[in-house]
Amino acid sequence: MTPKHTRGISTSRRVFRFIPSHLLFLTIVVLLGGLGVGIWKLVLATSEVDRGLAALNAAYSAARPVESRISALGYAQFSTQRAPAQSENAEQRRAELILLEARVKQPSPEVFHALGQFYITRGDFDNAIRELEEAVKTASTNAQYLSDLGAAWLEKGKRDLHEDSTGDPNAGNSLEALSKSLTYLNQALARHGNFAAGIFNRALCFEYLLLPGRAEQEWRRYLQNDSTSPWADEARERLNLLQQQQAGSSQTNDQVLANFLTAYESQNDDQAWQLLSATRDDLSGTSVSQQLLDRYLDSSINNRIDDARRMLQALTYVGDLESTRGQEHYNRDLAALCKSLTLQQKAALVKARDFMKIGFKKYEQAAKMKDLLDAFESAEKAFAEAGDRVDVHHARFWIAYSLYTGLDTNRSLVELTELAERCTQLNYRWLLMRTIHLISNAKYDLKEYSKSVEYSLKSLELAEQVGDKIGEFNALDVLTEVFRVLNNHQQSLNTIIRSQRLVGCCTFNPIKQWRHYGIVALAFYSAGLYDAAVEYQHEALRRSLDSSDKLMISLSYAHLGLMYGKLGNTAEALKSAGLGYEVAARYAEESEDTSMLAYLALQLGHLYRDADDCENAVKNYSQSLAIYSSLKFSTHIYQAHKGRLVCYIKQKNDALTQAELQTTLKLVEDNRSTILEEDNRNKFFDVEQSIYD
Repeated sequence: MTPKHTRGISTSRRVFRFIPSHLLFLTIVVLLGGLGVGIWKLVLATSEVDRGLAALNAAYSAARPVESRISALGYAQFSTQRAPAQSENAEQRRAELILLEARVKQPSPEVFHALGQFYITRGDFDNAIRELEEAVKTASTNAQYLSDLGAAWLEKGKRDLHEDSTGDPNAGNSLEALSKSLTYLNQALARHGNFAAGIFNRALCFEYLLLPGRAEQEWRRYLQNDSTSPWADEARERLNLLQQQQAGSSQTNDQVLANFLTAYESQNDDQAWQLLSATRDDLSGTSVSQQLLDRYLDSSINNRIDDARRMLQALTYVGDLESTRGQEHYNRDLAALCKSLTLQQKAALVKARDFMKIGFKKYEQAAKMKDLLDAFESAEKAFAEAGDRVDVHHARFWIAYSLYTGLDTNRSLVELTELAERCTQLNYRWLLMRTIHLISNAKYDLKEYSKSVEYSLKSLELAEQVGDKIGEFNALDVLTEVFRVLNNHQQSLNTIIRSQRLVGCCTFNPIKQWRHYGIVALAFYSAGLYDAAVEYQHEALRRSLDSSDKLMISLSYAHLGLMYGKLGNTAEALKSAGLGYEVAARYAEESEDTSMLAYLALQLGHLYRDADDCENAVKNYSQSLAIYSSLKFSTHIYQAHKGRLVCYIKQKNDALTQAELQTTLKLVEDNRSTILEEDNRNKFFDVEQSIYD
């Protein structure tokens, strides 16, 4: 019997034994010829790629056409000039013909990669992405391919970002492109941590995503790996520019006031208006009119007559400028009132303003609603005693805000509605805008999403009319969040484009900065752009840690956990959510406020469910529902029931599934009744239809 390991050999020998010698020779020749053709084609394709890339390098040896670093090109200074010399055009055409012919003759990842790079240099980013995606399909771990694909998406996003997108229904596409760029660059650097082109491009990507802190970190990382090349010189220049911008963006309140007074005294209305538009914020203390009023009162009470006169004249100028440009009468009336105040009334007015500042401080410290109310109600009373019929409305706004933060939404709405009517009568459009903005927030909390959009759009319109950049920023953040909740991701990204343009225009208070980055992170998360979401959430977390506010910290950790979960990083996800839960538990013990604990339990439920740990998921969902039910706080009850339903289905527990399904369906119907616009309703139920299915 033939041994098993020799049977195959023996069989093949028997086959060849019956082939005539001349036919055997021809067979071997054909086989070797076929193998040779295959090798020849591979060598030919490689040589064609090399020739095409050499021509491409020759075309851009003097200046590179894109800011990103692509592997086909050596270093040359970046130029925005899109019309190269005639010789360079010839090299471009030569590169194109060679690479297109190679694609037809021998399509391969190398050819797709080379052709994709060619299209990047031509500014044809859609075709570049198509070719590079083909390359990545069969070489998904190639850091070079991934980095160049990230560069293509980066250049596409940059192009769309620089176009005037006001009113463009697809303006958010640029953010989506930049987010995809970040995803591929992260993948490239996960494969090759020190890949220079990937680090360079990711630093650029962070700049265009308006994450200067992360961009600065990445440029430093680049220089640690390459400190001597021309690319390093360019990285160093960008790092220095970032640092200069960071230093120039922060101004003290004294500097803001000094700049305004210079503009006022030189009668530079445009400069003065720009400063007014960027500083209308109570909490940061930068408000020009509020600073002028404080200086006037202090000088007047202390008999510094000339200084008092100068401050009052400047305040009058503010009122006149706002009246002319924005039909806004608040500061005009306030300046007129100051001229008639007695010394005793001025002292009472100082006392009233001190109460307001105490209230602002307590708000920043996340004090209880009662403490806020006490401060602002004391301010309202003191304003009335001082005869200040103007600022009393400002105090009433903050009383309504205190009620809102204390979750007494309906009472807050009553106060806000009355205040809005009064501000309309008096033409206090700045305060009316803030009031309408807060009504929009209240409508969101009540799940009246269509009304929230309506009020936010009105608030945005008023902010633009009265020249309030901070008001615009606030309104856009609410619109971003409402559209996100309605699963209208295109609109959500569109509003981010507009709000991001305002990030560097003003001195925002820390709470506003934290809230903005958190809202943007959630918008990216809901749109499936998880890498960008994580980066923005880290920005929110950093600001919350700086503030030491436990509510802000726990919420930031919770959302960061969700985002890591979607990236498949379960360990980091559970770690972040666990840290948030610990902070929320400590806060609950100190304040007896368990709402954040309920929210963290909900997020942990989501993470455990996605990790197929339904036992822990149901435990956390049930804890969340128990707390929310005791608080009669229904905002997140639907999500907890929906999560628990999914777990019961996974566990094949028919009895619990049936009971949970009835509850969840009822909650879906409750949501349906609050959505009025057809587009928003459709987008919401495109997602929630899965419950019925």
